[in-house]
Amino acid sequence: MGIKTPKKAIITAAGLSSSFLPISKIYPREMLAIGCKPVIHYVVEEAIDAGLEEIYIICDDNRSLCVDKESQCSDRNSIVESYFRDEYRDSERLDERTQFKQIKRLRQLSKIDKSFIKSVFKEDDSFSGYVQVINDHKEIFEKNPFVLMFGDVLTKKEDKCTRNLIDAYHYYETQMIAVKNISPFEVNQFGVINASKIGNNIYNVRKIVEKPKKEYASSSLAVMGRYVCDGDFFNYSGGKKYISPILNNMMKGINGGFSKSHPKKIHAQRFFGKSFKIFDEIEFLKAQIEFLVNDKEVYDELIQCLNEKKIKFKEGVI
Repeated sequence: MGIKTPKKAIITAAGLSSSFLPISKIYPREMLAIGCKPVIHYVVEEAIDAGLEEIYIICDDNRSLCVDKESQCSDRNSIVESYFRDEYRDSERLDERTQFKQIKRLRQLSKIDKSFIKSVFKEDDSFSGYVQVINDHKEIFEKNPFVLMFGDVLTKKEDKCTRNLIDAYHYYETQMIAVKNISPFEVNQFGVINASKIGNNIYNVRKIVEKPKKEYASSSLAVMGRYVCDGDFFNYSGGKKYISPILNNMMKGINGGFSKSHPKKIHAQRFFGKSFKIFDEIEFLKAQIEFLVNDKEVYDELIQCLNEKKIKFKEGVI
């Protein structure tokens, strides 16, 4: 019968986003805007372009549009859920003749929600991590492979990061991680793989080391928030908050932290396109420029502005 094709994506959007305080008191970094769309919208589009048909989003229940602090309403929408699900309250006031672009964007957003967004899960106040939320909904994912995507990591549409990762999963018939090459001076900001190359940009992973010191890093290949997992994920996920410890247990054959089982193979595919992890203002600004220079509507004005700033910076004027 062959290996099954992943059809479901889980996108995380529940981090603290502390590097973006104070704005992240209200908006998670996944909801910061790149042009007219938030970061997570691009991630959802990447999932759709990869052929994924059902999208589940994990968000933070603490950030909502519920303005009454004393309200105990359980049906309040998170910022992320409101973005995808709520109707624009002033849509009837939009002019079809002069605001057709805005109307088109709203219709496309509505289509994404109706056709692809299946559910929005909320992480509770215990900070138990996105893995616990996935475990709580195990029945949805355990029978078929699924894709886990971090909602604060952006890749370019034309680079097909998730699509290529799924293709590699089919070819090697084992769980896959997307990795990218980084500077040795950046390894202390990422999870880095200890691996051996087995094919064209494919690596057999032995271990994932979280944020090692430069002198102890076994490679400069960093995990970048795109994974293809199968049902084995749930045999190793008990008590874990994040995915790297789960994958390390799989590779060691440590089931649930206690019993030994047969070690699982995990491969990594090196990604050569551009990616941006929105963890600080500089990376966010880089993503803004990279995505907007490809927008024909704003390209000329943006380039002119950047060129003017470049001249002023050279002259010592900001």
